[in-house]
Amino acid sequence: MKNPHAQSDVLCLKRNSCCVAVNEVSELINAVTKIAYRLKSSLMSNSWLLQELEIMKNIVINVRSSLDFFTRNFYRVDDKGIDQNSLAYTATNILNRLVEFRNRLIRVMEHIAEKTSEKETENELLNVFRKTNAITMKLIIIFLAFATKIEWSKDLAGPFSASMASATLATLLNIDNQVVESIKECVYS
Repeated sequence: MKNPHAQSDVLCLKRNSCCVAVNEVSELINAVTKIAYRLKSSLMSNSWLLQELEIMKNIVINVRSSLDFFTRNFYRVDDKGIDQNSLAYTATNILNRLVEFRNRLIRVMEHIAEKTSEKETENELLNVFRKTNAITMKLIIIFLAFATKIEWSKDLAGPFSASMASATLATLLNIDNQVVESIKECVYS
């Protein structure tokens, strides 16, 4: 897990493989913002939908911030000055937020499909959904590797394992080629 060539904004399990860049999460923010802006200017939008998209954007902003913190400290997890509990809770929060984002995204996708004829928006949301699942799967695998590097207490292990289980189940319920490619990249490289 030590990567002397690591960029501070890219989290990799192995050198240059099984990586998640903070910028990938920023792309989710940009996509949700773009969709919200377009829907706000259309007659098809409603306050629930716009509020949901705003909540989703804020969730992903928090994910990006937490991922940035985790990434900056991940390669130094063995250092004495690094608070391993803080990193474990950060990993837990990242996964919980991604699951919440994903669940809200599904509700928005269903609403758009039922109430509008916004095919472009449906396709964009589907792309965000697939990208979210791929990012989540990589993070699950990276966090499993991280789990081998720290000392666990019962209080810490419970929330971490619950978030890992929830994120894994949510991601595998809608497994697609991007998720499969993420698994291959992380496991077979």
